[in-house]
Amino acid sequence: MPHEADNIARLLESGFAMVDELLVSSTLRPAPPLVDVNTLLEGLDPALSTVAGPGIKLQTTLVAPESRVYGQSVDIERILLNLVFNAVAAMPGGGALSIETDVTQSPVAEKWRGVTPSFGNLKLTIRDTGRGMSEFELAKAMNPMAKPREDGTGLGLACILLILTRLGGTLSIDSEPDKGTAVTILLPLSPSGHQIH
Repeated sequence: MPHEADNIARLLESGFAMVDELLVSSTLRPAPPLVDVNTLLEGLDPALSTVAGPGIKLQTTLVAPESRVYGQSVDIERILLNLVFNAVAAMPGGGALSIETDVTQSPVAEKWRGVTPSFGNLKLTIRDTGRGMSEFELAKAMNPMAKPREDGTGLGLACILLILTRLGGTLSIDSEPDKGTAVTILLPLSPSGHQIH
């Protein structure tokens, strides 16, 4: 139980940081630092396991040899938490959830939302074995103007798209009914530790 309390405290701390970010004008903050996503994921793993719960097997695979991206930790945490909450909601009877980092070049496919940088990217993939989505549900999910679901959820993806636009990232979702969902995000890598503007 003490570990679970620590994980819940970490989630609350992340939530408070998100609220602080919304309340403070970006003109009053210093330039956002670099975020090492692999290191962030290692630190978040216990909290993400708590969110997933005992019925969902969580596996994190950090393949990317370089994972520094431009932005703030709160941005990446918000993306991860929203996607993990969505995945957990899609697996009420349990299942498997995997989070993976890798490095790739920019895609040239229309399915990606956001700007397409011309240099290497950190590839962040969140895959679940949940109920999946039909083409109609997928199109609705990718529409930032869509209304949230009746249970009040569904704004997470719009939030993620706004963050990605600010960070120069892109997003793709592959899903089929009863075959799960894979959300892949590309974030521009920051070469040699230099910030990307």
